[in-house]
Amino acid sequence: MRIAGKSPAQSGLSYVNFVTFFPQLIAGPIVHHAEMMPQFADRKPIDWRLIHLGVFLFVVGLSKKILVADWRSEVVVFAYKDLAGLSTVEAWVTALSYSLQLWLDFSAYTDMALGLGMIFGIRLPFNFNQPYRALDIQDFWRRWHMTLTKFLTEYVYFPLGGSRMGAVRTYGNIMVVFAVSGFWHGAGWTFILWGLAHGVASCVLRLWRAWGAVTLPRVVAWGVTFLFVVSTWVLFRAETVEQALTLLRTMYLGGETWVGTGLWEEFVVGELKWMDDKVLGPTRAKAVLGGLVVAAVYGVGRFWRFDAPKLIERWRPGLLTTVTICVMLSLSLIYMQKASEFLYFQF
Repeated sequence: MRIAGKSPAQSGLSYVNFVTFFPQLIAGPIVHHAEMMPQFADRKPIDWRLIHLGVFLFVVGLSKKILVADWRSEVVVFAYKDLAGLSTVEAWVTALSYSLQLWLDFSAYTDMALGLGMIFGIRLPFNFNQPYRALDIQDFWRRWHMTLTKFLTEYVYFPLGGSRMGAVRTYGNIMVVFAVSGFWHGAGWTFILWGLAHGVASCVLRLWRAWGAVTLPRVVAWGVTFLFVVSTWVLFRAETVEQALTLLRTMYLGGETWVGTGLWEEFVVGELKWMDDKVLGPTRAKAVLGGLVVAAVYGVGRFWRFDAPKLIERWRPGLLTTVTICVMLSLSLIYMQKASEFLYFQF
């Protein structure tokens, strides 16, 4: 994981090119000088396969943002207006919706950044690798925001001594790294507690393995990891600790009712009204909404693999991928109704 050696000296103009390379400038992926400068200096011929993949990744990212992530954000925004009034099912829908929104929104941005980079012949590092398939918390951080994990490992964990200074020092270093990760995202207690929770989970996992505890079945390991990640995202999203505790209490201890209808009715009726205003008619509007739900679920599963770092080597352009690009781009432009900022811009 460490970047060996140092980059050779470069001209001032080359360095300006590096720090202002616009696809990854605002929200990542985080790139090291040594990873980028050789690519700027290389004068390779145009790689049409890479350009085709770049266009495809850009459109996939745009589609994930417009067609799925923004759709989930409406549920989350509405739910957070009255967390205390949510039913148990609605609380879980809110937490799961935000988990899906955050992953799709952030990975959408990095898909678009990677795609733009490829169009210019620059390979930016992949930032996600199917994170919600992780089997433990360390596996999750090897898959989620991988360039941040690499950055914190290189510039915080290793300088503190890493795992070479004994068990107590190692656990302390882990907690420092995750505290920094929380503070990186925001100077608030919710972010710091989110980081510390992941630090504690990483330490518990190390102790579990050091004590030779039983290995959990894959399904159980995945379930425990996924529930932990979803629960800690509540801290990440909440504006206050009290807000986070309210939602977590409803999720795990139950709300006033088990199944409510307010969140579902507000969201579905709002969507139907919007489509009915477009003169689709109520019956057709329901059919379109159902189709969008099916397409969204299918799309998440279908494009899950596009987090994978080996995508460049596997990519084979063809007629099907070209048609897919056109269809997804058309749908994204149709449903691009309002300006929508990427979620990760605020961190």
